Amino acid sequence: MTPRPYDRTKRKAASDAVRQRIVRAIVKLHAKYGIRATTHAMIAKTADVSIPTVYNHFRTRSEVVLACGSHLATLVRPAGEDLLENNPTLSERLARLVHGLFEGYSILSPWLRWGRAESEAVPELRSSWDQRRARRLELIRKAFAPEFGTLPPDDLVASADVLLDFPAWDSLVRHHGRSSRSAEALVIEILLSLVERPRRPKGS
Repeated sequence: MTPRPYDRTKRKAASDAVRQRIVRAIVKLHAKYGIRATTHAMIAKTADVSIPTVYNHFRTRSEVVLACGSHLATLVRPAGEDLLENNPTLSERLARLVHGLFEGYSILSPWLRWGRAESEAVPELRSSWDQRRARRLELIRKAFAPEFGTLPPDDLVASADVLLDFPAWDSLVRHHGRSSRSAEALVIEILLSLVERPRRPKGS
């Protein structure tokens, strides 16, 4: 006998609810233990389901990592969406860029710390980390470009990349006791000073 549509709908809703419990467990465990130390057995215990149930939804580590990443992506607004709206000044563009990135770091810091530590050993993370950096470089060039009328100097982009990477925020907040807002203000000030300094001839 073919299952009634109502029965299928109920089963799918129940399956989706279990999947969400598993995803929440994955996200929690990755924040605490990282990816490599998180096992299917740990996920099952945290989600209060059987190990086969976890495997039924996420068979491989790649699927587990993707599920966690997809959930985390819902927690933050992508930085830079409003970077050039309403013809902002350089300081306004930098403020938008720095705030967008640092706000994301403040929300995702537990996962980013593990992600940076494990990125060389976990291929799925390496790809994600590389994409994150490529997007950051794109935003940096976009923020500086109007000031130069063309692509900004490579040394300026490289310096900004270091200052706007997660480890810089993490160091300022965790090791130097700054609030995220205070870290933003400091980095904006430094970036503006880098733009204003005399440009050295290439290769000097």
